[in-house]
Amino acid sequence: ILALATWKLERPIKVQWNREESILYHHKRHPIKIRTKWGATHDGVITAVSAEVVGDAGAYNYTSNKVLGNANLTVTGPYVIDNIYIDTYTVYTNNIPSGAFRGFGAPQALFAAEGQMNKLAHALNMDPLEIRLKNSIKEGSIASVGTPFPPGVSMPEVFEACGRESWWEQTDNGWKLQSPEQSADTTKRRGRGIAGGFKNVGFSFGFPEHCWAGIELHGKTDIEKVVLFHA
Repeated sequence: ILALATWKLERPIKVQWNREESILYHHKRHPIKIRTKWGATHDGVITAVSAEVVGDAGAYNYTSNKVLGNANLTVTGPYVIDNIYIDTYTVYTNNIPSGAFRGFGAPQALFAAEGQMNKLAHALNMDPLEIRLKNSIKEGSIASVGTPFPPGVSMPEVFEACGRESWWEQTDNGWKLQSPEQSADTTKRRGRGIAGGFKNVGFSFGFPEHCWAGIELHGKTDIEKVVLFHA
């Protein structure tokens, strides 16, 4: 609409959206197709992951490189895996340009990873929480891109806390999901599932990042306006 208005009126046009309009009309997440294969030992230790990740950039490459970089990092989930082979692609299509929305490629990739974890648990006849804890990243773990996670990794503690709140119990044979209380309405059933994930902060993938910020104060006796610059 903005381009058409500029062309029709032959003058610069500015559009200013409120928050609701921005959410409705701003670019949305990249549609992503993922083909992935996971291998594990009989006792549930993940040994290898291969994945092909293809993102739909739309007509222009807006944030696709960064989004697919995040997907590359997170498509193996929050797990320690020694052998990894990942190809990521972003392709141009006739669709509207894709962007990022709450996750920058991580939600799509983690959805695939956690689906694979559930399949592994089923194939190995293991509890889904138990297999996640067996492979979870910990303090000092190395990410799939070869760099260490920053200090403060608490994934095992998060898994255990969520499990305890969701009808899991730790037994002598590992974590087991207990039967949740069911509704008196026989047409409804209550189930439980568990999934995990992580989201990087910034785009350094383990390398140092730098930023700066500056503030201008405008006014005399009282501050009338504050201007923030950052990069």
